[in-house]
Amino acid sequence: MKKLSIAFLLFALIALVAERPYGADDSMNAFWEKFKAAVVKGDKETAAALSAFPISLGYRMGSIKNKAQFMKNYRYLFRPRNQRREVLPNGEA
Repeated sequence: MKKLSIAFLLFALIALVAERPYGADDSMNAFWEKFKAAVVKGDKETAAALSAFPISLGYRMGSIKNKAQFMKNYRYLFRPRNQRREVLPNGEA
């Protein structure tokens, strides 16, 4: 009986996990769609409003500390070619 209960719980857990892909998060997907649309449109204000500061740019590149710096460097962060094509989450354009 104990083995049957454990098997049932394991089956239920697998079914629950299989129903929703690993890493899927509705709030993150909604954020990404809004952010991507803002970048494609060139909407600096919306992109800045959706951003959390500071934004690290990587090794030896510093960071964007606030909205003013974001607005000033927007054209370097999001080149026009990225605004014309779809921006993908893995960095491909």
